[in-house]
Amino acid sequence: MAFKWKEAFAEAKYADRARKNSQNRMKEKYPGSGPSKHHGGLKSAISHAKDIEKTEGRPAWAHEVFYKLHRKPDGSFSDPHSSLFDALYQSRLIEATASNNTPDDIDRDTIFYDVSKTKKGAFGTGLLGKTLASKCSTGSAGPSSATQDAMRAQIRDELRGEMEEMRTRMEAEMEKMRELVRQLAQPPPPADGDGHGR
Repeated sequence: MAFKWKEAFAEAKYADRARKNSQNRMKEKYPGSGPSKHHGGLKSAISHAKDIEKTEGRPAWAHEVFYKLHRKPDGSFSDPHSSLFDALYQSRLIEATASNNTPDDIDRDTIFYDVSKTKKGAFGTGLLGKTLASKCSTGSAGPSSATQDAMRAQIRDELRGEMEEMRTRMEAEMEKMRELVRQLAQPPPPADGDGHGR
């Protein structure tokens, strides 16, 4: 009786579902980002949120739960996608802090949700993402499309600037290498005298 579940999961429909789920877990959100991984252990996002609430004496912010789930014990991120996401979140948080005189008034969860919106909630927060999506969609309309377009343009301009700097550095390095090749290709200077001893 205890092993009936093994028989049930051996059926074709369950095996097919398991195969599809495995493939989905291995998909990259963005090219080169690798599959998203988390290091939260056996605890759910909600359990981590409750622990943070006990420790901090206030409700957990979504990014705190994200850190619990997507950081390794050494503090580094578990995958490139998580690292990129955190960089975007931090830049939006800095923008909000710069435009607001009182950092305590900043709704960190709304910023997190705006950056991390997915079809099912918020990236990297498990079931807590659905609660966050519900809270943020009723409590705030999020950034307007004009604001989003301006943010995209700013990011695009920053990336273009960085690419131009990289191109300039690479061209300088290539010129150094060309000069080195020219020096190595030159024949050695002639020896002094006619080659006979004096």
